[in-house]
Amino acid sequence: MKKIIPVLFVATVTLFNTTNLVNAQEKQKIPFKDSADGALDLSYFLASVYGFLPFVMPVTEPAVGYGVAGGPIFIHRDIEALKRGEHAPPSLSMVGGMYTENGSWGLVGGHSGVWKNDHIRYVGGLYYGSLNLTYYPPRLSGEFSFNLETMGIIQQIAFRLGQIKLYGGFRYKFSSTTVTFDHILDIPNVEPWELKNRLGGLGPLLLLDYRDNIFTPNKGVFIKGAYSHYAPWLGGDVTFNMTS
Repeated sequence: MKKIIPVLFVATVTLFNTTNLVNAQEKQKIPFKDSADGALDLSYFLASVYGFLPFVMPVTEPAVGYGVAGGPIFIHRDIEALKRGEHAPPSLSMVGGMYTENGSWGLVGGHSGVWKNDHIRYVGGLYYGSLNLTYYPPRLSGEFSFNLETMGIIQQIAFRLGQIKLYGGFRYKFSSTTVTFDHILDIPNVEPWELKNRLGGLGPLLLLDYRDNIFTPNKGVFIKGAYSHYAPWLGGDVTFNMTS
């Protein structure tokens, strides 16, 4: 799904707020416009409330056909911290799915947690996808239909180092991909050709985060660096190192 065009439609916005939170918001005006171009911008509003946001977006990638993706995003806030005027990034939880007209589908779930007044940051998630695709080899007539089945997980935790917004921690990533061709060669009694690959990596990470909000920041600094070692003992098939 290299070119899925995520045109985001917010079908409905259902945000439940307590009376105390509304009173806290009245003390500080929340902008609803982008400071650069004046366009509608809900990022500051979403960074200052809690509840859930249902979303739906179309899938328009020709390789898988038209479809739809969506699900709810839950926004968790420390209400007492908001009343004190503290504005740590919100914690987010989401579940979602995708389906297209050629039978491709997928599921995803995850949580981004901000704990202990932004002294601990956690990211965890898992996904599964089954994509029905077609390969058109160059200089050959015909086509090869195949299924791309992929799944993976991520677990990441970082702790604040001192008073500045510098965080250090560790990240583990695992992915498994299986490619199954329907008919790689038209030979009787030959099973479909299948390729499998697994990757598992673990390593340290550092991040510096001074963004004014995590959705569409207008100012601030965000720097992230990570090193990962991939090996069979971490669940993969191959051994290599990667920095990002």
